[in-house]
Amino acid sequence: MSEPPRARASLSVPIIAVLAVLVTLAALFGAWQLRLPTQQDAASADSPGSGRNDRCVRTDCPVLVSADSVAGAVRLHATADGEQGALEVPGAESALRITVTDVGARLAKDSLSCVPGDGTVGATCLVAGDSPQGRVGEVFVYKQASWDRVDRPYVASSGILRLRAIDGRNAVVAVQRGCRSEDCQSSRVYAQVFAVGGRDLGCTETYGSKYSLPSWPDVAPRGYQLHPCTDN
Repeated sequence: MSEPPRARASLSVPIIAVLAVLVTLAALFGAWQLRLPTQQDAASADSPGSGRNDRCVRTDCPVLVSADSVAGAVRLHATADGEQGALEVPGAESALRITVTDVGARLAKDSLSCVPGDGTVGATCLVAGDSPQGRVGEVFVYKQASWDRVDRPYVASSGILRLRAIDGRNAVVAVQRGCRSEDCQSSRVYAQVFAVGGRDLGCTETYGSKYSLPSWPDVAPRGYQLHPCTDN
C-alpha cells in the first residue's frame, strides 16, 4: 500500500531542514581552513605576470636581507610593508616569487636563512614570516645547478621555525603549541621535524616551556628523541 500524500509531505520537511544544516556546516568548515599555497600555486608563482607579487619577481623590490650559499649570494627582495617578496638566486633569469605572503605572512630582516648541503640534498634556504596562524615558511633547495621550491609550506604555531641539521641531515624544525585551541595560553610546546623534501620525521615529547626543548635555543632534537606526532 502506498504512503498517504500527507505523510510523505510531512516527512519531507525535516529532511530538507537537515540537508540545509549540513550544507551550512560544510560551507563554514571550508571558510575556516587556512589556504596555504598548493603545488599549482607554486608552479605558476615564478612566472612573470602571475599576480600581485609580479614586480618583486622582476627584482624591482629592494633587497631586504641576503645570505651566502655554496652557489653564491641569495637575496630576499621585499616591499616596505613585507607583504610581497621574491628570492633572487644565483644563475636564475628571474627571482622566485615568495608565496607565504599570500596567506598573511609578513617578511622581515629575519625571514631568510640558508644552510650548506648535507651530502644528500644541496644548499637549502628557508623563507619565513609571521602570520596570524604562527610562523609560515617555504623551502628552496639547490640541485643540479638550479634552485627548486619544495612543494609544501611549513607552519609553526609557536612562531619558531628553523633550518637545522638533525643527525647530519638538513631538516625543518617547527615548534608547535602543546594545545590546539585558538585561544591557547599554555606555554607547553613540542618540536615537529620535517626532512627538507617535506617528509614528516616525527615530533618530540611535549615540554613545559620552549626553554626545555632539546638543544635550546638552537632546537635541534636528535632522531632518537622523535616519535609519531599522533602521540602529542
